[in-house]
Amino acid sequence: MSENNENNMENDKITEIEFIPPNFELRQRAMTTGGISLKDALARANARVQELSKEYIDVLEHDLGRLLEAEATIITAPLELREAAIKKLFLIAHEVKGQAGTFDYQLITDIADSLCSFLTMADMQQPKYFEAIRCHIASLQLVTERRIQGSGGEIERHLLKSLKNAVMHITHP
Repeated sequence: MSENNENNMENDKITEIEFIPPNFELRQRAMTTGGISLKDALARANARVQELSKEYIDVLEHDLGRLLEAEATIITAPLELREAAIKKLFLIAHEVKGQAGTFDYQLITDIADSLCSFLTMADMQQPKYFEAIRCHIASLQLVTERRIQGSGGEIERHLLKSLKNAVMHITHP
């Protein structure tokens, strides 16, 4: 018999399986009654999100300041420091992307997502790509200043489409 066939036969051996019955005691403890209902828990959570949404714009403005600082570092830093600034910019944009949707700023989420995507695919050693970063941050600033929630209207959809076209023009002239 060849060596391959012997290895296959070893792999085909049946191993004993031990059946361990479920522990119903744990299930009984998990099924205790009392406490808050799911409906009440969701109502409390939604109320808390509403409270936090009033503060979110301050958080967003702070994050925009951090994005602007990272952008300035990318533009002015020597090549060896630029990569760290790009990672920082990506992380901040990713945070913004994740938080904005929670507070009904879907357009912010979409713009931040576009920035994250751009940063992962562009060769940031080329200064021509800095303009795309500027376009994203300027778009975020505009939406924040105007407090545009949701996906926005026709003008906001046009803004997002124009942003994507600008990025395409910058990256593929």
